[in-house]
Amino acid sequence: YQQMCRTAKTMTENPLKDITIENLGPTINSPGLDFTPYVDEKESTLFFTSKRQKGNMGYLAWDGLYTADIFWSKQKDGEWKKAKSIGGAVGTSHDENIVGLTPSGSYLFTDFLESFKIDLQDERFHQ
Repeated sequence: YQQMCRTAKTMTENPLKDITIENLGPTINSPGLDFTPYVDEKESTLFFTSKRQKGNMGYLAWDGLYTADIFWSKQKDGEWKKAKSIGGAVGTSHDENIVGLTPSGSYLFTDFLESFKIDLQDERFHQ
């Protein structure tokens, strides 16, 4: 915890330059909370966490918000395709948050102490 506070202080004193945060539109962003985006090194696949109604079978958490689920999207011809829940072993009725992605996009790290090998050749990532 103390290291996190020191890091936050350093980052506040030395903000990153040339960073733009933008809404990617309704194919990616939702009326709910969308956060922790990760893009693979080819900048062609986006993974992020979202608390939207269509994730986690519509379960509500203790705070009245939908539970967090991990979503993904592919970029084609400069446009992001409609975001989809990653589902499978990662999608449960509990909160799942992405906390890291290897540069190749082959491994996704979550906040529930698991890493999942993501096969980007899997047909669901090409739909």
